[in-house]
Amino acid sequence: MRIGLELSSANPKVILITSPLPAEGKSTAAMLLSASSAGAGKRTVLLDCDWRQQFISEAFRARRQPGLYELLRNRAELTDVITKVPATKAYMIPAGAAVPNAADLLMSQRMQDLIAGLRDEFDYIVIDTPPLLPVVDALALATVADKVLLIVEWGQTPFASISEAFKVLRPEAHRVAGIVLNKVDLRQLQRYGYRAYHYRSVDKYFSNA
Repeated sequence: MRIGLELSSANPKVILITSPLPAEGKSTAAMLLSASSAGAGKRTVLLDCDWRQQFISEAFRARRQPGLYELLRNRAELTDVITKVPATKAYMIPAGAAVPNAADLLMSQRMQDLIAGLRDEFDYIVIDTPPLLPVVDALALATVADKVLLIVEWGQTPFASISEAFKVLRPEAHRVAGIVLNKVDLRQLQRYGYRAYHYRSVDKYFSNA
């Protein structure tokens, strides 16, 4: 994902990660993208903007710590909520307290100012948002992103849900970088005719590593 984004003509700095439905792996993808960027020597920050699930905050044991909510409500400073993850070398801002009106807060001037400030401090900003179809939070935040990546799950995400997600994103369609197919079973892909030899070769390549 990172290399593809960096090689694009836009060379985006703020990447929003979302999915049509829950449990498609978007938060894991966001963490991996931020880790890859930080590992490549880029100063990177990961934002947990999914106040309902807070998967990233939970993964880094920061769910009950002050975070984005307190920052946007002027109840904390950036230095109070941002932490560096030793394992990935990326910085992280947890979600903070639960928010009843998440979309309004994400569309606020305070949020726009925060992203603008982070642009000055970081090379890469990765934003994990809720899925598109249950709530409008991701669309509300898409206006501050350079590019949007849509995570879909191999063999699980209905095509109708993907189509509907693109309809939701239509107001910000120019920001959509593409779809990331997640949790792919390479062996099942062998059923698709000419690809069979290719993926057998892939398995052999990694098995010999």
